[in-house]
Amino acid sequence: MSQSLDNDQEVLQGRRRKKLKGVDASLRDQVVSDLVNTLEDEDFGQQVVEAWHVENSHRQPWLERQQTYLQNWDNFIPNNSEGAFEGSSDLHLPVAFTVAKTFHARMMQAILGVDPPFSLRPRRADSEDAARMLEPFLNYTLKEWVNDRKGIDEAIDTWIWDFVTTGVGIMKTSWDVKFDKFVDVVEREEEGVSQETIDENGNSVFIPTTRTVEEEVEKTIERFRGPFVDHIRPEDFILVNGEGDPDRADMVLHRQFLTASELWTLADRKIFREDVVRKVIDAGENHESTSLAGDIKQQRAQNAGMTDNEQTTDHARYEILETYVSKDVDGSGINTEIIVWVHTQTKEILKATYLRRVNKAGKRPFAKADFYRRPGEQYGMGLIEILHPLTTEMDAMHNMRIDWGMIGTMPFGFYRPSSNIDPETLDLKPGALIPVDDPQNDVFFPNLGNRTAFGVQEEQALQTMIERLTGISDLALGVLSSEQGVARTATGARALISESNTNLNVILRRLNFSWRRVLENLMHMLQQRTPPGFEFRVTGEDGNSYFSRINERGEIQGDFDIMLSENSANSNKQIQQEKAQQILSLTSNPLDIQLGIVGPGNRFEAAKNFLQSFDVEDWSRYITKPQNHTEQMSPEEEFNRVARGIEVDVGPRMDHQGFLDFW
Repeated sequence: MSQSLDNDQEVLQGRRRKKLKGVDASLRDQVVSDLVNTLEDEDFGQQVVEAWHVENSHRQPWLERQQTYLQNWDNFIPNNSEGAFEGSSDLHLPVAFTVAKTFHARMMQAILGVDPPFSLRPRRADSEDAARMLEPFLNYTLKEWVNDRKGIDEAIDTWIWDFVTTGVGIMKTSWDVKFDKFVDVVEREEEGVSQETIDENGNSVFIPTTRTVEEEVEKTIERFRGPFVDHIRPEDFILVNGEGDPDRADMVLHRQFLTASELWTLADRKIFREDVVRKVIDAGENHESTSLAGDIKQQRAQNAGMTDNEQTTDHARYEILETYVSKDVDGSGINTEIIVWVHTQTKEILKATYLRRVNKAGKRPFAKADFYRRPGEQYGMGLIEILHPLTTEMDAMHNMRIDWGMIGTMPFGFYRPSSNIDPETLDLKPGALIPVDDPQNDVFFPNLGNRTAFGVQEEQALQTMIERLTGISDLALGVLSSEQGVARTATGARALISESNTNLNVILRRLNFSWRRVLENLMHMLQQRTPPGFEFRVTGEDGNSYFSRINERGEIQGDFDIMLSENSANSNKQIQQEKAQQILSLTSNPLDIQLGIVGPGNRFEAAKNFLQSFDVEDWSRYITKPQNHTEQMSPEEEFNRVARGIEVDVGPRMDHQGFLDFW
């Protein structure tokens, strides 16, 4: 068990003398009291907790299988020998891990290796102008603003890894505010000792002076306000019906473990009910390792070399179920989408609100990707599950081959009992001489020969089956083996890569469906919650960084289709570079240039695309946009460049009056 760093009970008994002030959330995010009262009359908190326990029991076989599959790829230290004889081999080959990490790398490259990773296509003509602002803003949010200004890369990394290994990857979008509370040192001026001086008439004059004094001041600052995109472990997520689709499920439950600091902050912001927060803390902390589905977390910790997934000393945490449910709450017979936060131990409702109130688009904030979905099932089938029987046999054949090699390498023999050797089993070792009457006739060493060939052939057959099943061959691993005869020529290698990408395209389309949902949820949240006056950084056509400003939310409002460019070709760097080279060659055709098909601007874009395919970030050092293709800047963009001291070329088509008005 862990020890708490906090004194939650003492703070509770002291009735909490200090609170965060002036940090109230918007009315849209606060508790809906009438809805809470209605749900409490129906004892809905008890229903939520019972649903969590019942559904957990239903998926217990799935959780037990996940432990077996986890042992398949995340176990590099063998257990004690349990083979046919003492000293027999009990090794585990990381075949499943090798294939999983290759799939993971290809998926990561396909999602994050494209810049920009998406494009917005307006569904209505009046949304076209907003797309020019929203597209770079959403791109900036993904790369830098989201997740406390850490970007989305880490969340995508773990999300895709779960997608490949477990078979299901879950992402959740939310909007949150983080505060820091501390005692700072500030400086203030106070009256000092007056200085005496003599004026021109010889009279004494006292001149007042000031001095700087330091003092300690308690401060609470807003560290971050913005979007979060988090990866959720499958064991903390339950769907009730819906065939694995969070939007169609009757109920979606997401388990969280919140600290007392997080609970008090939410209470001070009027997001959680303060009286219920007191009951939650008074009931005592919860432990992840002792909860249902905690065995998987415990096994991950043990595989990482830890005896417990909870540290010896950490913060006390309280188990909260964030529940999305479609329910009739007004007696009309028509279901309403609501969100309810329930404490598992006390069954108390911390908060209840309407989904449309939090998200105007009415979408649940979850995106779920299944590697291979079984019809009608809640969870997908992962790569480790698919490979499990093959990797098990691979381990068995490999260990048998090693055992037979050990038997054939270490000699054993027979001797005549009537010789002068004592009748007992002898252990042979190099350098020892054993006296016998007749060495040639009294001792016999049988020659077993090499019988490991069948193991080699069986392992090769299993490896071929794994390659056909997954589409991951030596070429995908960056290895050119003698078996890849088609790879001896560039044409053959290109054809082989193209065929192998077909299998990856199917998997990537499933991932893209969920990735598009993440982008849609994030876009809707930005359209609803972006503070007016927000500034973000964009990269101009000249390769330099500029700042754009959202004066009001109406500038990014609209209805859009999110178009994804991720495919298996984009996950292969060699294919990307070949495409960029072909485009560059196309724009250098003299006939096309004479006919006016290719202009300086087209050549510039082709050269920029070629440099970017080789991951050249500062491409503006090598190419410059043609002068007759200057960017048409808005008055605000022109002002921002002038304010930063950047020279702006003045043209007759620029909005000069608009610039003066903005100034």
